[in-house]
This record gives sequence, structure tokens and C-alpha cells, in this order.
Amino acid sequence: MDLTTIQRNKYFFMDEIKTKVCSNKNCVHGGKPQPLTNFNKHRGHKDGLTSNCKDCIKAQKDKYYVENREKVLADQKKYVEENHEKILERHKKYYQEHIDERLEYQANYYEENHDKILENSKIYRDNHKEDIKEYKANYYEENKDNVSKKQKEYNESLALYDSCVDKLMIYEEVQKDKDNSDLLQVRCKYCGRWFNPTNLQVKNRLASINSGFINGERNFYCSDSCKKSCPSYRQRKYPKGFKQNTSREVQPELRKMVLARDNWTCQKCGKSKDEFPELELHCHHMFPINEDPVGSADMDNCITYCKECHKWVHMNVPGCGYNEMKCSE
Repeated sequence: MDLTTIQRNKYFFMDEIKTKVCSNKNCVHGGKPQPLTNFNKHRGHKDGLTSNCKDCIKAQKDKYYVENREKVLADQKKYVEENHEKILERHKKYYQEHIDERLEYQANYYEENHDKILENSKIYRDNHKEDIKEYKANYYEENKDNVSKKQKEYNESLALYDSCVDKLMIYEEVQKDKDNSDLLQVRCKYCGRWFNPTNLQVKNRLASINSGFINGERNFYCSDSCKKSCPSYRQRKYPKGFKQNTSREVQPELRKMVLARDNWTCQKCGKSKDEFPELELHCHHMFPINEDPVGSADMDNCITYCKECHKWVHMNVPGCGYNEMKCSE
């Protein structure tokens, strides 16, 4: 009879038996029959299984480890040093062959033990502050160019919704991008338009909030043109190199509603924010405020112009000149 037939008969015999008794006199199960799954495979035995059950083997190993801990650790360290490359190759091969199972296991484990993992991480960081600080400094020195490159790529990339929503929703209007639900959208401080902020913009805004606005508010702006147009951007009393903003202050909420009503499009030349992201848009009062103060907050009295068209109106339309609209004392 060939080996294949013997092996086949052996496993058929195992399937018929279904249970087996551990040969260890001090078995943790008290000599009771156990399922075959509680025994390791062993080619040298007739039934193809070990004599002792898995629990007994584990108990023996645990006992040996406690009694010979230093020797076991020394042997393990020696083996790792002598077979370092071999172990890495074996681990790499196993990971590649079981990558889906490992990722699923890691995701499930993290979900089931999320609080525990965070607590252990905090304890470790608190107990190893100096070590972590030294490691980060050494790593940065050795990988300065690579770290700077990755940091720049991260800062310029668009912020993710799940990563930022809990920190920002108290202070800002936030929503998911309709075209990509993974991305975060906020409203522009000046024009009120929804846009995707970068990680650097979110980082600066949160830093400003947490510091109590010591170095300014660092609000969200969808473009540099909105930043320049915003009357409240970088406002200080008589700063060095002071330059007047390109847009006179109107009620911020009124400006946002008017720009949104006109779909962020200049009503004279037809240019829009969608077509020209850096377009500067202003909210213009059709009837001067000094003539009709009550109607200054009326949307029907306002219209959207780009910076150039707004300038043209004040220079060419009778009654709209800047000097003409000054209040007389």
C-alpha cells in the first residue's frame, strides 16, 4: 500500500472517530474525550495527531517558559539575530499571501478595541515623552528632505470630512462634497461659497481657534481674491504698510446672500467664480447708503459686480462717485 493510500485511510479513520482522549495523565480536561480539532497534526502518529491535546501542550510550554524565562528569551534573541533576513522574507511572503485577511482582521480588531488602543497609546506616550522626542528629532535629521516633501504634499492635499468634521462643526458650516463624499467642504468667509479647503487651511484655522485668536482668525477663503477683498482680513489699527481693501465693508451676511443670489457672477461682464476662481466679487448698493440708510440691508438694493466693473460704475455712473457719496457734515 502506497503512502497516499495510508494517509487517505488515516484521515478517513480520524473522521470516523471524531473524538480522542489526551494521553497526558494530568490533562486539564480530566481524561475526557475531546474533539479532534483540539489536537495538533503529527505525521509520525498513526492517527496523524499529537498524543497530548493543545491545552496540555500550551500548559507545558507556559510552565517551561516561567521556569526558564531567561534561557528562552536568550534563545529567541539568538535565533532572530542569526535568521533576521529569513524571518523578514517569511513574514513578507505570508503578508502578501494573506493581505485581505490581515486587513480585515486589523480593521475588526481596531473597531472592537478602539478605546483600549487609544488609552494604551496615551499611557505609552506619557511614559516615553523624552524617547519619542529624541526619536522624532533623529528621524527628521536623517530624513529631512523626505519629511518636508511629504509634509508639503499633505498640506496641499484636500481635507477629509471624517478627519475634520468633529473639530470644525462647532465653529464653521461644514458639509460633504457632493461629488466626493470623502472630502470636506466649508463656506468662504467673504463670498459664502462652498469650497474644498486644504489640510493646511484647516490646520491654521484650528490653531487660531485653540490659541484664542492671538494671531488672527485665519478664516477660510476660497481664493486669494476673496482674501484680498474681505474687509476684515488681517485688520489691525494702522499697521505698517497699511493698504485699504478693495471692497468697502457691507454687512457680511448681506454680501454672502447677494453673491449667492447672483450665483457668484458679475452682473455686468458675466464673469463667474466657476470660470475664474480668482475673480474678485463685490456687493454694490444701487442706491447710495447716505441717501437711503434704511435700505442698506435690502437685497433688492444690491447687485454683484467684479472688482473692475465695480470700479467702472463708481467712476462713470452719475451719483455713484466716491466723493459724491461722502456724508456731508
